[in-house]
Amino acid sequence: MPPEAPVPVAPLDYRQPADRARPGILTAIGVISIVIGALGCLLSLGSILSAVSMMAMSQMSIPVPVGPPASARLSDTVTVNGIQMDPDSSSDGMEKSQRNKIIDAITLVKPVTLTHRRHLDLLLKYSGQKIFPFVNESTSVAEIRHQITSVPSASVSGLDYVNTPAGVIRVNDTQATFQPSDAGDTVQAIAVNTGSPTSFPTAMTRNVPFKFSIIGSIISLIESLFSLLLGVVLLVGGILLLRNSIRYAQLHWIYVLAKIPLAFTAAIASWVTYKSMMSTIASNMPQGASPGMSSTMSLFMILPTLIWLIIVLSYPIVLIFILNSRTAKIYKNDLRGIRE
Repeated sequence: MPPEAPVPVAPLDYRQPADRARPGILTAIGVISIVIGALGCLLSLGSILSAVSMMAMSQMSIPVPVGPPASARLSDTVTVNGIQMDPDSSSDGMEKSQRNKIIDAITLVKPVTLTHRRHLDLLLKYSGQKIFPFVNESTSVAEIRHQITSVPSASVSGLDYVNTPAGVIRVNDTQATFQPSDAGDTVQAIAVNTGSPTSFPTAMTRNVPFKFSIIGSIISLIESLFSLLLGVVLLVGGILLLRNSIRYAQLHWIYVLAKIPLAFTAAIASWVTYKSMMSTIASNMPQGASPGMSSTMSLFMILPTLIWLIIVLSYPIVLIFILNSRTAKIYKNDLRGIRE
């Protein structure tokens, strides 16, 4: 029998797998997208916690020092009922010789430290005649001693109370205070250069609201939630790109189109928050502070925001050029050909 004619067979279309044809730039984009997506998720979680903390802190109050500025305490200070007075201009002042007699009389009760002596001397310089009206040039130390009694403190730093016919003198390492027995004006004397690190008065404080813009915190919270979702989208898009899935392009475009407006939203929220914080600080600055300090601080606070905005926008802008490039389009067409 004659041999049968061979059956015609269609030639096989061997196409190079897409993983071998993927351009190196797209491979790099896939790896970078995975890294940036993972970091973006972590940063977004931190931003969410920060926004929640800001909202909680906006309901809190912080202590702010009030009273005379530090420069006002660089000299001897005398206050009457909390109002600062001039130690050298008092109708109740006493001469140095008489002040020394009184302090020597107090020393007979209990030794007086140098720090206490200076506070007492300043107190007597302003109100000596009011505290010891019976003392004159002829009064002896012994006579003064019989008119006073002392209640020593438990500490070894010196006496605490000195009872006089006109009232009570209280002395410690920071000040000397006279409280008249007739509920009159309280006089406080604080001498500098006493050698005591606690010779300055303790600053009074008042609680002020620690104001942050609640609107800025809410905007930042919403932006952080969306950024968290976008981080997941970019992470999945990078994985799909390395697995040669055509859906990588769609996920990267979603990231680009959403990330740019979110970046500007985050910058605006940060600026609103910083501005409200600067307003709180400026409104509670001590008197005499530089009026331009608030503007300078605001400028330094906005610079990091602008730098962060540029960094955040850099990758979406790069993706726009890469995804529209001829290389990416050819690779995308190859993927479509394989799937068809």
